[in-house]
Amino acid sequence: MAGRIEEGESAKETVYRELKEETGLTPVRLFVVDHLSSFYQSFKDRINLIPVFGIEVESDEVILSDEHLEYRWVNLEEALSLLSWEQQRKALSVLHRMITDEDERLKWSEVVFD
Repeated sequence: MAGRIEEGESAKETVYRELKEETGLTPVRLFVVDHLSSFYQSFKDRINLIPVFGIEVESDEVILSDEHLEYRWVNLEEALSLLSWEQQRKALSVLHRMITDEDERLKWSEVVFD
């Protein structure tokens, strides 16, 4: 899932909106992944820095928007093999370690909705 921040919207509001629009899912918990993705956009001659979020949901029933044709739930290894960009693979690996390691990153990185 990826999306753009709309005018007047915060990054966390964008994540919430995009998740709902593209999948029909509602986040139960949202946290910042200990990774910042970056890429060079040649047609605008700029470098983009993108925060990465982890999202916990209660349901696995996805309702796709018109932007997508299909989805599937996969394990970590398959997800890593499906991703095109190294930055995406790094972000997913960091997310996996944050969830499975017994450290404090999930606690201090949780995003609170007002």
